[in-house]
Amino acid sequence: MRRARLRSIAVAFASIIAVLFNESGNAQPMPAKEWARLADWNSQLDECAKASGRSFAEGMQCKLAQAEKLPPINVAMREWFGEFYDPKKYRQCLIEARKPTELSCEYLRLMREPEPEYWPGPERPLIKWPEVPKTSVYRPGMTSKEYFDALCKAEAGEFIYRTVETVDGIYQIRPRKQASWYALQDRYVMEDPYGYTNWEAQNPERIFVRGKFALYEHFEATPQQKAAPAYRPDRFDPSVFFPPAPGATIERYFGYDGKTEKTLRKEYDSHTKSRHGFTWRGIKRPNDRELAIAGGELAVVDLQTGEILGIRRGFARSGFDRISRSGIQWETAEVCPRLRRQPDGWDKSGDFSYWFISKVLKPAKIKAVAE
Repeated sequence: MRRARLRSIAVAFASIIAVLFNESGNAQPMPAKEWARLADWNSQLDECAKASGRSFAEGMQCKLAQAEKLPPINVAMREWFGEFYDPKKYRQCLIEARKPTELSCEYLRLMREPEPEYWPGPERPLIKWPEVPKTSVYRPGMTSKEYFDALCKAEAGEFIYRTVETVDGIYQIRPRKQASWYALQDRYVMEDPYGYTNWEAQNPERIFVRGKFALYEHFEATPQQKAAPAYRPDRFDPSVFFPPAPGATIERYFGYDGKTEKTLRKEYDSHTKSRHGFTWRGIKRPNDRELAIAGGELAVVDLQTGEILGIRRGFARSGFDRISRSGIQWETAEVCPRLRRQPDGWDKSGDFSYWFISKVLKPAKIKAVAE
């Protein structure tokens, strides 16, 4: 897996994290306006990479200057910092490594990255997520396995309130960022390890617009310009790598036959064609992360009314990996509910969201994948 570039937050941290949790204790998406405040700091990361290319000394000076700007850990928002987060140790690690390109130190400055929602249109109806259960199933002295089993029995499952037939397309409200190797091995920083797949984070359009298995005619999201691959860019239609058109608020993928990459095409628009979309959030339960458990919800939504048509709630349990520092490896975690049946030839890592969504929004071409 390609290691994603880790970004650090060195602006007014308290004002940013204040919006991350509601009264019920569930993690909330960071608003896009807050994410914009981090643009200057992210550009500094690019500058350090360029400086390292010019000379190790210049790159090291840049990285050490960044290390000095890292905020102290905020106990009240513990899950926004990596389990081993320590700015002083990070700086010392860089000094001992004597390499500004050293990646083995990055786990010491790991923080959760904002993943904002992008609702189409200037006005939208608010959706109402389920409330946290008033009675917790946690009991003092529970093992990780006991607590996980109790949460699975009490809360996990698919809750479909209404289905829609012959749906042509779907809109992704909240894109997922690709998780770094360190994030996948960290107890805290991933908001929703249960619902995360690497395929959805990198190429969601190829999950939802595939001629053989995924069945929607188009997939829409906020514009995200893709970089052309270094190897054989001619395998793709040029439109896939076009930058966003002026005024575009939507990118739309269509045409993929599931066999030839070149059949997938992209266009920009200022309006979505999709009536329905999906979003996600992490959920918090007492003592969950301490016991290596993380929960998440996926919601299928009517974009015009704000009605939630269906919710999948699940939990992941790790803590038994022999290689990672704390035993965490979310990619191999025990989960509930899990994908119980795979159609022949289906990629087992990338259809996790589609598997549920297609039960609620029945694709127009053929029937959704059966359980």
